[in-house]
Amino acid sequence: MNGGRKRCSIGKNCGGTCINGGDKCQLEMGASIANVLGMLLDHVQSRREVSLDREEHAKALKSMGVSSEKAKDMAKAAHPSGENGSLTTIAKDMGVGTKTAKAIAKSERDRLQPQKGQIAQLESVLGLGTQTRKEVGGDRSALIEEAKNLKSRKLSEYDKIEKLEMKLKRDQAETEQIQVVKDKGEKLWKEILEIDKAIKGPASATGNTRWARGDARDFDFDLTKNKLTREGDKKFFGWDDSYGSGTNKLGEGSYGAVVKNKDGTVIKRGDISINEAKIMKQLEDKDLVPKLIAADINGKGQNSSEAVDIRRGRIAMGLVPGEPIGDSQPDKKINGISVADAYWKARAELHRNGVAHNDMHIENVLVDDNGKGRFVDMGLAQSSPKAALAEAFGAFNYNRYGTPTHQPGVREEGDFQVKRFKGTAAHLIDRVDSSRTLEGRRDAMKELYQVSPVAARITSNKDRAVRQLQSMGLDKNEIATIMDHGIRNRMTTYSAGPWAKLSDEQAQIVINTLYKGV
Repeated sequence: MNGGRKRCSIGKNCGGTCINGGDKCQLEMGASIANVLGMLLDHVQSRREVSLDREEHAKALKSMGVSSEKAKDMAKAAHPSGENGSLTTIAKDMGVGTKTAKAIAKSERDRLQPQKGQIAQLESVLGLGTQTRKEVGGDRSALIEEAKNLKSRKLSEYDKIEKLEMKLKRDQAETEQIQVVKDKGEKLWKEILEIDKAIKGPASATGNTRWARGDARDFDFDLTKNKLTREGDKKFFGWDDSYGSGTNKLGEGSYGAVVKNKDGTVIKRGDISINEAKIMKQLEDKDLVPKLIAADINGKGQNSSEAVDIRRGRIAMGLVPGEPIGDSQPDKKINGISVADAYWKARAELHRNGVAHNDMHIENVLVDDNGKGRFVDMGLAQSSPKAALAEAFGAFNYNRYGTPTHQPGVREEGDFQVKRFKGTAAHLIDRVDSSRTLEGRRDAMKELYQVSPVAARITSNKDRAVRQLQSMGLDKNEIATIMDHGIRNRMTTYSAGPWAKLSDEQAQIVINTLYKGV
């Protein structure tokens, strides 16, 4: 059963041993150990995302025909509190060898321990009292859902605080008043990061990884029931490498899950854009995104988007080196390059290639040890110079150019992803845009240059790019509309309003002007 791709030599689904990368086939272990493993694995698999308390665990085992005393002992072992040997003893009494019995007990304890830590984190960020904890009953899935809702509410609140801060700066409010709002925003952002950390859970969540292997197998089985459209290597058949030992879960969200196979291949399963693989292929020589290996797509996805056509599928790709920008300060140096500079260099290169990422937040931009930035998660990306221009200009404040005109069906927020995070130095760019005097603009630009020379260069180029749009026949209000157009909009919006006056070629010319010298 060892090796690259694991295939059952017996031809039966035993319940998880192969998924867990076991050394032996469960069906060849004998009835006694098979019974122990079967009870544990079947029980846990039926309640994958729930960390049961000891009493619930015992009840569940008794309902499966386990005697009361054994159920209590097994529940104690699964929820350690100083009595960790009970399951080992039971297994040994059933004729299982000492080494294997200990492995069974350790496997179950290891599975639940990270979950218990995550539950404690979730309860903490949600501020649950003792009574509420009892009502929730340690249901990890319910806690994660509540935490996601709380994070969403706090992000909305954070957006309002940021807009208020920008307004106060434009209105030249008192410094003390601006500082109060700024402090409130920073405190709120720390809370958001804590919630996000609790949602993701501990990095050593061995149970999560184990079940990700089973989920990968189940997903592939369902996906391949229908005819698939293949993009990339027609001869790639390494999907089932995700089912065995050495597979690690990298993350998951509403759109699906991502695992890394033993050989380093990264596989994303779930909802993907119909053009996601094609855009990765388009950029494969640019060293900006994961290298596409292969992608399979079939029916309509479970999610939807205004910007792209979401389908059900899987993508195999190379691993992108580096770490996400995260909550790093913009002036943090990596190999002599500031985080903000790495971000803006990568952003410039992507837009020069006529691609809008549409989700360019700090977790989707990775910086390696050489200070090179790259992108992951191209699920919302659009291959369109106009969409790229909307994202590029969306980093700036339109108030110096006119009043934007409402365009039906358009999310008019600029690029809210770049404006939201300090690691991009967007708050310093806003100071430049919001300055009403030449002296104020000069001082703000000097501060920006000290943190990110690249961002300062692009901000300086913006006025030249605006004049170029004027020479193409657009007035100030139309330019303001383009700057505020926002990201993740339907492609049809780029044929209406001021966009109708621009060709893709002209949009690309303006992009090149904006990023000249970068």
